[in-house]
Amino acid sequence: MIGQDELSLMKSAARLVNTARGGIIDEDALYHALKDRRIWGTGLDVFEQEPVRLDHSIFSLPNVVTLPL
Repeated sequence: MIGQDELSLMKSAARLVNTARGGIIDEDALYHALKDRRIWGTGLDVFEQEPVRLDHSIFSLPNVVTLPL
């Protein structure tokens, strides 16, 4: 539901929070939007694949808060 097109419409100060379902957000598109600072940050407690791998690329970004691991 939220992919590259939707993320590109968000303001650079936007924070995206997902507590619903992991598949709602395209995690690759979210990673690139965060890495390129197109959006300010994200808070996630669900992922596409659970349990989430600890080497997931999203964990390398400083503008990400995740719960639980």
